[in-house]
Amino acid sequence: MRKILSALFLFASISIASAQIGPPPGGGGGGTPGGTNGQIQFNNSGTFGGRSPLLASDLPKVNHPGYVAGNWYLPIGSIAAYNSGGPSLLTAYCSIIQIGGNSSATISALAMKTSANGGNISLAIYNNDLSSGQARPGTLADSTPPIVASTAGNLSGNLNATHSIQPGFYWTCMQTDSTALRYFYPGGGSAVNAPAIYLGSSNVGNVLNSGGMDGVSTTTGISAFGTWPSLVGATFVEDFNTAPVVVFKFSSVP
Repeated sequence: MRKILSALFLFASISIASAQIGPPPGGGGGGTPGGTNGQIQFNNSGTFGGRSPLLASDLPKVNHPGYVAGNWYLPIGSIAAYNSGGPSLLTAYCSIIQIGGNSSATISALAMKTSANGGNISLAIYNNDLSSGQARPGTLADSTPPIVASTAGNLSGNLNATHSIQPGFYWTCMQTDSTALRYFYPGGGSAVNAPAIYLGSSNVGNVLNSGGMDGVSTTTGISAFGTWPSLVGATFVEDFNTAPVVVFKFSSVP
């Protein structure tokens, strides 16, 4: 009798547990679960709990609501402040940027704002490179011809060609042939600069100090103003208040 009661109790427990397994009220997913070993399937069809499922393609939309052709855009997370120090020559000053959205778009021009005139500038966009174990500028995507900086203000230049780029991380870089140039850098003198969120540093002060790390610079391979070599394997220095804010323009979007 004891064995029979135990069996009945076990059966009842399994039945109750089985009744609790499944989607909450409001409708279950209509698709077939996918993945193995407990993997989450983002694009399972149907609804769950009365709500549509989260698609993997929806995730990048969190970063940006969508770009418009012909508009200029500030990189995600950038705030600008005036740089009162002069740049060095034959040096590329670079800041990491994030392109949002959920599909490719065609980038056609770059621009930056100067507050004191001097000489010329050249701007470039680089692919992000992780081969060194940390985010740094890698291969050149494209650059602008020299842009005359004889007056302070908004200076822009078209890239040598238009480029279709995917959402993700890139680098914008600037060179100048005049130490008199003054411009705006990311971070705004805040306690934590936005670029430090992406780049990190082995020095905690480079991340937390006011006016902290806002990019990197290098002289590797830059033999003349406007030279933009591949920077894979280059030697970089963590910079403070020197990497300029560079905005970008899309000529077409899906």
